[in-house]
This record gives sequence, C-alpha cells and structure tokens, in this order.
Amino acid sequence: MKNLEWATNILPEYCALSKGRVKTMKKPTEFTSKVLSLIKKIPRGKVATYAQIAKLAGKPQGVRGVVWILHSSSGAAGLPWQRVINAKGRISFPEMSESWIRQKTLLEKEGVEFSEGGVVDLKIFQWVLKGKS
Repeated sequence: MKNLEWATNILPEYCALSKGRVKTMKKPTEFTSKVLSLIKKIPRGKVATYAQIAKLAGKPQGVRGVVWILHSSSGAAGLPWQRVINAKGRISFPEMSESWIRQKTLLEKEGVEFSEGGVVDLKIFQWVLKGKS
C-alpha cells in the first residue's frame, strides 16, 4: 500500500522536480504551491522542519518532496530557505560546510539561537502556523 501511495502521490512530484520544471511548470502541483506558500510564511527568527511543511501541505509522507522544492526553487521563488531545518533541530548540510555555515549565520542574524552542539531548540524557535496545532 505504501508503494502504491508513493507511486501515485509522491513520485509525480519528484519527477517534475528532478527535471528542474518547478520554475517552468505552467501550473505547479497543489503540493508544490502549498509548500512554496508555507515556506514564505515562516517569519524571521523562527524555523520549521521539512516534516512540518510536508504535513501542513497535506502530504505527511512528502518530506523529500519539500527538500527538492527547496533545492530547486529557493533562489527563483525568493524562499527563506534557511528557515527550514530537520526534525532534530539541526541544519541538514554537512557540519562546518560552506552551506552549513551560511545557513547558521543567516539564522543567527534573525535571532535563532543554537546550542553548543549546533541544535535549535524547537520548543522555542519552531514556527506554529496560526489556526493549526
């Protein structure tokens, strides 16, 4: 059942995204549109997780789709990509890589704090969409 769900609901997203069509699709899928809209709503000083965005967009199993949308659309869509981190409160780039340092610096400039171990306290900094729990 999970494989069927993957093939019918998630795979089309990946196929579109992996071919770089997010920017050029005449009409993005509903999931893509929701993900883009949600990420744009994350305020300065707050973070969201990939899983949180997938769930709010209506596909709790669509975490990888959120990753692809961020990867392929951040620049073109003007997304605050730095505000999306993993469910453990960590930046997903390899620690101390150029991208990791850039994301951490951008978040710190917005007031997000990291523990000595590089973890964001989601109880403090996780964004909560008003009207949703």
